Amino acid sequence: HKTQGLFAFLCISWCMGVLIKSIQGSTTAAIIIVTSIVAPVAGAVGFQSPISLSLLLSAIAGGAMMVSHT
Repeated sequence: HKTQGLFAFLCISWCMGVLIKSIQGSTTAAIIIVTSIVAPVAGAVGFQSPISLSLLLSAIAGGAMMVSHT
């Protein structure tokens, strides 16, 4: 099912944001790194509309912000 694949990709992208932020330490750098890893694959997975791409970026940024405030 296409929806399950999109949701899984969002979750993986979020986890990548958390992981890169934890390792690297900078939220901005984590967002840039993860988006440059995810961007080439996003269209093939099904993220093509501006709204779905915004959702993907929000998931990545949310993941990158996870470690900021404890």
